[in-house]
Amino acid sequence: MKVALAVIVLAVLTAGLVLHGGGSGDDVDRAAYLGENAEVLAHVPPYPGARRVSVRHEPTYYAQDCLIFCDSFIDGYITHVTFRSPAGTTAAEITCFFERRLPPLGWRRAFWRNFPAGWPHRTTGKPLVKNVGFNSIDAGVDIDLMPFIQGDRIVRGGRFIVHVNHGGYRSR
Repeated sequence: MKVALAVIVLAVLTAGLVLHGGGSGDDVDRAAYLGENAEVLAHVPPYPGARRVSVRHEPTYYAQDCLIFCDSFIDGYITHVTFRSPAGTTAAEITCFFERRLPPLGWRRAFWRNFPAGWPHRTTGKPLVKNVGFNSIDAGVDIDLMPFIQGDRIVRGGRFIVHVNHGGYRSR
């Protein structure tokens, strides 16, 4: 009886995977998407004296509400570029630079959030770093200054991350 039930469950799961294809047929073209992210990044002014340290890409997923079989697929990629700022640079100087330079290029500030030294163990107080995000018609650029927080203090000359998603604000 248990074997028969296991065979039935396996058959149903296999049929579901065949019918839905795991959703991979709807995945975006990775190379094309990352190419467009690179083009957006090329139009983000570089912080003076900052040195690129690393680049990584993270898929984003779209999934419809489902009970058993989900139609999920990769609907985009976020490109994360880590930079090392020049010695002595403050997080506030980086925030001000991007808040000054991006709006004239057509970017609107979409959000900001302050994080105190000691975050996440401390959620209020000063000193602070301010993360900011910008969007255009359907792209997003976020400036992440969290690496400036080192324990209970905010360092100078730290790393910061620019997150880019050329399709980040599109609705499917």
